[in-house]
Amino acid sequence: MNDRDKKICFVVICMLILLWSCSCTDNRIRTKPSVPEASPEQRELIIRMMTEGWGPMEVMAEIEYQRMKGEQDGHDIFNAAP
Repeated sequence: MNDRDKKICFVVICMLILLWSCSCTDNRIRTKPSVPEASPEQRELIIRMMTEGWGPMEVMAEIEYQRMKGEQDGHDIFNAAP
């Protein structure tokens, strides 16, 4: 193999690696996580918190608090099956 053939092989291999890595990334982006859709009660709570000026981290902390509190009380709006 001469230098020209080596360069062509190198470019082809790089393109295949790039194509493979892009296809893996696309699959991860397209696949939706298996998160259940929010119930009306959950949406109401989240919308109320956002309109009251809560930040995203505060909202997530409150959701986690409500989840833990609901597990203890037996009324868990974030883990209940629809």
